[in-house]
This record gives sequence, structure tokens and C-alpha cells, in this order.
Amino acid sequence: INVIWGDAEFDFPTANLLIENALDRGADVIIAITTPVGQAAANATLDMDEPPVVLFNTVTSPYAAGFATTSCIKPSHITGSQALSPYESIVPLIQVQNPDIQVIGTIFNQAEANSVVSTGIIADVAEELGLTLELAPITTTADVATAAEGLISKGVEAFMIPTDSTVSDGLPALLAISEENGIPIYHADSSQVYAGATVGAGLSYYQEGVDTA
Repeated sequence: INVIWGDAEFDFPTANLLIENALDRGADVIIAITTPVGQAAANATLDMDEPPVVLFNTVTSPYAAGFATTSCIKPSHITGSQALSPYESIVPLIQVQNPDIQVIGTIFNQAEANSVVSTGIIADVAEELGLTLELAPITTTADVATAAEGLISKGVEAFMIPTDSTVSDGLPALLAISEENGIPIYHADSSQVYAGATVGAGLSYYQEGVDTA
């Protein structure tokens, strides 16, 4: 088995180039990790007469991303696993740790379908819990610090971060502001505790890899 390895490092145009490179080199199977890479792989192969198999993972909603209508209605060469963190269980952890928290903030990339879906669920759960949710949409990793400072100025007492490639790439900047202001970070990617998040719960990238393999 020949493996063509490509790391876009959270840069979406690079992801498109990596997909094209894999196709040019005759890849029989493309494993597309994250929603943006899954979208790139789907878009690049939809019009091919004999497309390679596209296996996606760590995709919050393939339906919102546009490469599947339902689990059964999709292009025949595309399949994978949905990785939707259980926000109904994650968001309440904020009040479990500190019942006095009333205002939470979410930073998300409005261009990432996965993040938009996740943020919508966070908003619904926050409303059910009586929490006030302040939103800070961004477009690039460089916006994370400014967005975090803006949320703090609105009285945010905790950050609730969805599975978002752009925000995760900017986590160091968010951590610096979090520590300076004593604002905890709750992240829907469990592995982010190793990077410094206060609480990480939900998605396991390791398990996603096992499932895809």
C-alpha cells in the first residue's frame, strides 16, 4: 500500500491542492479528515467518471456540509462517520463546575459548516439551561484573540468552543487571554485538555481514526 500523506495545517486552499495532488498520483482511496477537507474531496471527485473512494471522518454534519443528503442518499463513492459532539451533555458541565456562571461565549468560523451546526446546538442547549450566549464569528485564526477579548468585554464568564478547525488552530491565543482573565475554556474536543483547555469532552479524534481504519 502506498500512502500519500498531506497536512493542510488548517489552511483550506492548501487542502484543495493536496486533494488534487492525490488525484494526480492515482489515489484509489482518499481519507478526508475534518469537514473542510471532506468538502474539498467531495467537490474534486463529484464529476469524475471513475472517482476514488472518499472516506470522511471528524465531520460534524455531512448533510450541512453538502456531500450527503441523508445517510443513504449520497454519491456512491463517498462514505464515512459523523462526529457530532454531544453538546447536550457538554454545555451543562459549565454549571456543574460553577453554578454561578450566567454568560458564556462561543467563537466560531462562520465559513465552516461543522462549526455553524455545532454553534446552533450550543445556542439551543444554553437557552434551555437559562444561560446567556454571546457569539463571536470569525473568518481566520488571526481573529481568535480579538474575538475572545470582545467576548470578555461583554461579560463572558466561560468560553464554550465547538469543534472548529480555525478556532482550534488559534487555541494558543485563546489560552493566553483565558489565563490572563481567569476565564475557563470548555472544548467539545476532548483532546484539547492536553493543549490547555480547562475541560475537554465529546469528540475523540483517536476513536475517529480507529473507526475509519
